Amino acid sequence: MRTSPPRGSNRRLVFENHHQSQIAAYLVNCLVPSDADIRVVAQDRNYSQSVYQLDYVQAGVAPGPLSLTVWFWLAAATVAWSLRLASYWRERIGPGDK
Repeated sequence: MRTSPPRGSNRRLVFENHHQSQIAAYLVNCLVPSDADIRVVAQDRNYSQSVYQLDYVQAGVAPGPLSLTVWFWLAAATVAWSLRLASYWRERIGPGDK
């Protein structure tokens, strides 16, 4: 059994059982959660049900860390804003006002 790293409130649980797959019969299901903060989004399993994936949302949790892509765009926006501000001040001060 493994879980993926949390991404905010989205969660994924994966259960795998390959023990004696030639003679075994697997059955995996998810019961309706009694906790109102947990909502099942999707269930997926392979034909033999030896691999089961459960996607669910857990309300009331803090968002996860920002991804590298988000950090890149935040940095790019900060640089662009800083260059625009520097250009504004350069135009406002003018060449003879130094």
